[in-house]
Amino acid sequence: MDQGQRILQCLQHSVDTSNAETIRAAEAQLALEAQQPGYGVVLCQIALSSGAAVPAHLRQLAAVLLKQYVKAHWQEGERGFQPPEASEADKQQIRAALPAGLMEPDSKIRTAVAMAIAAVVSWDWPQAWPGIMEFIVNSIKDRKDANLLMGCLRCLSVIASDLDNEQAPQLVQALSPELCSVVCHPSTPPAVAATCFSIMAELAGALAALSGTYQRQVRQMLVPLMEPWLPLVCSTLTSDIKDRGGWAPKCAALRLAHPLVAYFSKPLEAGMPQLMGATWQLLLAAQPLHQSILVEGSEEEGMADDEAGAAAGGEEEPVGLDSLLNQLFELLLSFVGPSRFRRQLEAALPQMVYVAVAYLQMTQDQAEAWAASVNQFVADEEEDMISCRASAELLLCELSEDFGSPALSAVLEAVSRRLAEADAAAAAAAAAGQSGAAAAAGSWWAMREACIMALGACSDQLVQAVLGQSLSAQQMQQVLDTLLQRDLQPLLQYNITQHQQQQQQQLQLGDEGAQFVAGRALWTGAKLQEVATAQQRELLLRAAATAVITNASGPVTISAFRALAMLCPATSPGQLQPLLSPLLGSLVTLLAAAEEESLHLVLEVLEAVIAAAAAGGQGGLSPEQAMAVAQPVLQAWVAHTSDPLISPDAQAVIAAIAAHPACLPSLAAAAAPTLAGILSSGAAARQAKRQGLRPRLAAAAAAAAAAAGGAVEEAPMLVEASLDLLGTLLQPEQPAVAAELTRGILGPVLHLLLASDDPSELNSAAQLLLQLLRCCPTADLLSCNTTSSSAATAAGPSAADGSAGVLPHLLAVARQLTSPSQPDSCSMGAGPLLVQLLKTFQQQLSAPAPAALLAAAGSSAAAAAAAGSSSCVALLLHDVAAKLASGGCSAAVVASLLEFVVRLALLDGQQLLELLAGMALQQPDGSSTTGLAVVIPLWLEHTPDLSGSLLTRQNAAALLQLLQLRHHPGLASLMVQGQPIEAPAAAGGGGRVTRAKAKQQGGLQYSQVPAPAKVLQVLGQLLAAEAEGASAGRARGRAGGAPWELAGGDNDDEDYEDDDDDNEDDEGFESEEEGGAAAAAAAAAGDFSSPMAGMKLKGVGLPPELVTKGLDMEAMLNRSEATTPLPEDPADATDPLLRTSIRSMLRQGLGALAAADPGFMAAAAAHVGPGRELTALQQLLAAPSTHVGPGRELATLQQLLAPAAGEQR
Repeated sequence: MDQGQRILQCLQHSVDTSNAETIRAAEAQLALEAQQPGYGVVLCQIALSSGAAVPAHLRQLAAVLLKQYVKAHWQEGERGFQPPEASEADKQQIRAALPAGLMEPDSKIRTAVAMAIAAVVSWDWPQAWPGIMEFIVNSIKDRKDANLLMGCLRCLSVIASDLDNEQAPQLVQALSPELCSVVCHPSTPPAVAATCFSIMAELAGALAALSGTYQRQVRQMLVPLMEPWLPLVCSTLTSDIKDRGGWAPKCAALRLAHPLVAYFSKPLEAGMPQLMGATWQLLLAAQPLHQSILVEGSEEEGMADDEAGAAAGGEEEPVGLDSLLNQLFELLLSFVGPSRFRRQLEAALPQMVYVAVAYLQMTQDQAEAWAASVNQFVADEEEDMISCRASAELLLCELSEDFGSPALSAVLEAVSRRLAEADAAAAAAAAAGQSGAAAAAGSWWAMREACIMALGACSDQLVQAVLGQSLSAQQMQQVLDTLLQRDLQPLLQYNITQHQQQQQQQLQLGDEGAQFVAGRALWTGAKLQEVATAQQRELLLRAAATAVITNASGPVTISAFRALAMLCPATSPGQLQPLLSPLLGSLVTLLAAAEEESLHLVLEVLEAVIAAAAAGGQGGLSPEQAMAVAQPVLQAWVAHTSDPLISPDAQAVIAAIAAHPACLPSLAAAAAPTLAGILSSGAAARQAKRQGLRPRLAAAAAAAAAAAGGAVEEAPMLVEASLDLLGTLLQPEQPAVAAELTRGILGPVLHLLLASDDPSELNSAAQLLLQLLRCCPTADLLSCNTTSSSAATAAGPSAADGSAGVLPHLLAVARQLTSPSQPDSCSMGAGPLLVQLLKTFQQQLSAPAPAALLAAAGSSAAAAAAAGSSSCVALLLHDVAAKLASGGCSAAVVASLLEFVVRLALLDGQQLLELLAGMALQQPDGSSTTGLAVVIPLWLEHTPDLSGSLLTRQNAAALLQLLQLRHHPGLASLMVQGQPIEAPAAAGGGGRVTRAKAKQQGGLQYSQVPAPAKVLQVLGQLLAAEAEGASAGRARGRAGGAPWELAGGDNDDEDYEDDDDDNEDDEGFESEEEGGAAAAAAAAAGDFSSPMAGMKLKGVGLPPELVTKGLDMEAMLNRSEATTPLPEDPADATDPLLRTSIRSMLRQGLGALAAADPGFMAAAAAHVGPGRELTALQQLLAAPSTHVGPGRELATLQQLLAPAAGEQR
């Protein structure tokens, strides 16, 4: 059996639906044959075989497989290529044979061959197959063979969508005249004309969307080619709309018209009015068909004959009226916006809006689908962007936005006219009774619903017009009265109390149409609430609540959900309170029965109702009501943690309940066991995985932990979502609740941090632990029991029985997060956590570390800790320095860890330097270094990354502390990176170092400067950044915008005026010697236990009130307290540094420094060279100050900095 017979037999077996095994064997054999030479040639021969030897369906299958073969084996190195590549001989045979298949009488085979040719063209034209386009163009020009013409057009329609920027211009220049002549010919079938329009639309759209110089060239080439098409488009659009066979060419002509309007309206400006007229005529002519076929549902009448006519002569699917209308509205929208069409559109606004409202009617198919399925109604309301109804809504919105008051007046007039027509149709329907005449009049409600929807679609513009006084508020209130008195009256008349007492069933609002109208009235009324009267808002709220409480029909209830979500935020407590209890009860019932598509709506309403109840004071949400809601919401949250809509909405409901102080204790008590169980289960599973246990054992461990905590089986993202949810339950205002929560969840959180290696989980858990430390009283934290195998193993032997308390576990977590082996993505929260540990357990961490903990820390860390009086602080600092020394840390991680270093410097800078100088660290290249040589350069380099209002000021104060300690041997001898070294002029033609020059020299070269001099420069950077932030804030203020803040900057116009601090004088400052003695004494004592109020800042020139009583606000407050952003930690809100500008801090600190050591200032200025930093410092000290006075120290510093600043200028 030769290759051809084998392949034909495989094709036969592959379509044998009676035996699945035969099909699989045939497919496997074909895959093997594809690896052999000649496979593509055989497929081509089978596809083109004539007579009855090969059935048509096998020929079509062969052509389809040939297209797949070309895509996979034709061009090596291209995407999707699979070896082996077809030989050049096979390629030539296939290229020579395929064009004959375009004459095939069978349309399916002809289409399959055309697609195979298009696949070859994408690789070989024009280089390897230059004659194919000439063949196609000549065939179209001759038009002697109808089959060949359709085959060529079908081939072109596939090719046109897959051409590159070089191929498309060649093709469009050759094709455009020939396709135009085909469309112009009176005997051209509609399907052929539609294909020609589609090809040109594809080519014109792709080429016109190009950019740059090439775009202009291509557009100039396209303009003369497009001019003949414009009359063809217009004549096609104005042809008889009742001929359904013409819908396909109309739809394709609209597709071509869109790029003509979008890209060629200026060069084709003379023909644009004609095109607008044709489009308008089509819009008017199609509206009766839309009414009869889509709205009233008579589409089946005569469809068989018309579909046959639409598809005659082509392979295209028949075009429906909805598709045609979508293309029509897309073209109409392209006219809205450009100024050249504005005059014509404005003149036609009243009639255009009037017609558009009719297109807003829901179709019979939509009404049936939405009445049968609430989920379908929800999905279409939220996501429908392609229906005629959605397109008409978008057109009304665009017209209202672009034309303002004239368009809004047209909308109100059109709605009034259409409502009158709907009322007349309703009266006709009532008069007709059950007669056949009622069929046409029975859709009155669809027009009324469309009118109400038009008002809701333009609600934003209507509200703005009322607020801007270009539209009467009374006019909109009359509209709302109409909705309330007619469409929502059944809901307003219903007795909710009686409904509750008698446990009545679902409220019936009448027929299907009345339900849709009532639901739309609720939605529109809520969107217009901003211009409603107080009574109207109350009635809207009661109507929406009644629909939910009585469980009205699906569309009404869904619309009531949306209305309540909009109404509740503006509702007063007195209006909501009578409805609260039954409303919550109904929402909980609906929550249990809701499916995924509508579940997020129920949760959204619950959040809005509960948040609105929070304003009710004593009459707000009760703990019993909160618990009735919380339990089912928690269940919904657990079941949908990975759902991007439901999970955040459920968490928002929990957060809204937690915002009620009276409800938080019971909510936390109810949620904690479930959430703790989830965390315990997740920690056990991750620990088992980390220890290499078999999956079955890991699952067993997780199941055991879940059983102990009462948790359910873990779902995707459940652990991370649980951490986020717990964060909403922790509030600093309720420390007792935080303490109770901490006792239940601290252990699982710590165990998860020690067991997990997932970055998202670790960062979420670290953030939650940070909240626990901030919210829970220290005594309660120390009393927590965290005994667990995972935690005990990491924390050391003394923690195995829980005797060591919580601190070893916390230290174990902190040390693991700062481990050099930990990826950066897992260490993002390490710095803030270390700072919070220091703030919460400052006294405990200052004490000597337990021996067991030192033993578990490793020899190098233990040695470092021993050098620092064996304190836990020294141990943590060593871990931070080792992490930084490991290299490769991202800027975010470095900045995070530097927060801890800044905090230590504020507490005791001398001790910090001693500890860092005594650390022996290993760098990635194996060399040894000290902690000082690692941390200080990174600190100075990454100071811009230390952002935040308080942290910026703390960093400035800490750097001033370093300057005070500049004589420390390690700091004084430390050299750090300075400025880039400029190349000599003779070496490279100039001193400026470009990237190219730097690359030739092996990278940029930097000078080395003493660390204290670099500190001075960095302080200048902070000052300059604050000045820029203040300048930007003032500029925005003058422009009427909100003040913009740079972290640590000031915002008012007084920032750089003279300070007025009459209560401060030089007596509040110690000399350098006094400050140094105090620092040395503190270092000798190893004192990290002093609180923040005892920071050693007096030596750098800050007033003693900062240490003892806090700052004099009149003297130091350069920004308004109201505009100062509060830090994340509420305890930091009272930090005096938060109310101190960097400018004030540096003026005092550097003034005292210049007086004490003028030689250092001169040397520092010489080292760092000219720059904006020194200029900023000069300007700072040039201004008179009552803090230090205009004495010799300021004059000296100004004189020292003046030369450098002068060079900069």
